[in-house]
Amino acid sequence: MPMDFTPTVKIMNSERLSPSSMRVARPVSQIPASLRFYVDILGLERLGGFAGHDGYDGAFVGRPGSDWHIEFTSHESGVPVPSPTEEDLLVFYVSEDQLQAAATRLGEAGFGLIRHENPYWANAGAVVCRDPDGYLVVLCPHSG
Repeated sequence: MPMDFTPTVKIMNSERLSPSSMRVARPVSQIPASLRFYVDILGLERLGGFAGHDGYDGAFVGRPGSDWHIEFTSHESGVPVPSPTEEDLLVFYVSEDQLQAAATRLGEAGFGLIRHENPYWANAGAVVCRDPDGYLVVLCPHSG
């Protein structure tokens, strides 16, 4: 069934959003566990972080010089609690060699690969696993 979107707000000027960079932020239960997964196992780099900012601690991971990064936060109160769904995906498009190497490291570290309910990912040759908080990570082969 096609989706029909009706604008609720008329855009007054024709200039579209053109972000210069992007951050994906998500709450995690333990920043060190997230850093181990994303840095030590997947191979991203720790880009920075902060501690004790109004009760929040955080860490940034990604690729140096890129226009994106992931921020992991935790609050001293334990709220918000991570609550991933089956569609909260972080998709990384990587070379076939990187995909195979990461899949091997994931297996060696005890992170099992799963089959996502959306057959697109299996058909694309992607591997899917859960990070320490249960968020889904997809490594999808990309030739570009």
